[in-house]
Amino acid sequence: VASITLPADESFNQVWYDLNGQLPEAAEGKDSVFVRWIADPTSARSALSSSDQSFEYAYISKVVVTAAEDMGGASWRVNPIAEYTSGQVITSVLGIRLTLGGGANVWSTADSVNTFGEATYLASINGTQNPVDAGGKKFSASGNPPTVGAFYKFEVDYDGTLDVAVIVNANKASYIVEDSTAFTDYNGFLVTTKTYTSYSIPVKAGSDYYFFSEGSKMGMMGFVYKTTSALKPTHEQCGIYSTNGSLFIRATKEEVISVYDLSGRRVANLKLQVGTNEISGLKKGLYLVRQSGKTTKVVL
Repeated sequence: VASITLPADESFNQVWYDLNGQLPEAAEGKDSVFVRWIADPTSARSALSSSDQSFEYAYISKVVVTAAEDMGGASWRVNPIAEYTSGQVITSVLGIRLTLGGGANVWSTADSVNTFGEATYLASINGTQNPVDAGGKKFSASGNPPTVGAFYKFEVDYDGTLDVAVIVNANKASYIVEDSTAFTDYNGFLVTTKTYTSYSIPVKAGSDYYFFSEGSKMGMMGFVYKTTSALKPTHEQCGIYSTNGSLFIRATKEEVISVYDLSGRRVANLKLQVGTNEISGLKKGLYLVRQSGKTTKVVL
């Protein structure tokens, strides 16, 4: 699936390396997959091992398998090996956009395996700056949702339900806000011990929702978004979609686009005509489409 070559000198003993690969098609739809690290027994590194077999696992820090639901399903989960930035906007779930608090806030991840309902989370994200508004005031003082610090903003396109898995610190006033009004049950609420839980709220199309704690940094593991009516098909919401084994790209002008697989290899380069353009002959999998300076993920 994937391989990596480590340097021959002994300096690599103090360095961790990321190894990324794509699982074969046969793994799709399986409840579980078996991932094994197989070292080259002739390499200099395995020669340092204390036995003939321990080198196969002694140097593994973490194995993480992510699925396509993270690229367009009804839920999003913190990826334990990803990096998140101040003000980052996450758009992988149709009909909802998550913005991570901005400003000087620095985001980091930590292992946090928890299950709420049917959703299991592997990691959490947390910030370094308490949330305040543009004037440096807390929500309880200004009535304005935060613009900087550790908070989570959700912009919703469809009515439905939003379940957000969070980590709330003890004895810190916490809030769930719709636009600029806190929910009655979540207006400065307190927990007596550090709490890992999921809060479920009704959401309305066109409204913004904020999750945060005052004088503290609320952590988050991910969310589940359920609409009360069926979402429009993908191709009605954006200009890039797949169906029946082909990739379709809708264009409003003539332009050249490129399509890449997960290894970074360009698999198609096409001059689009105004209207709907079809690319066929691609293998089943995840692709990145580069169009008008933007990159879009699409599953074929």
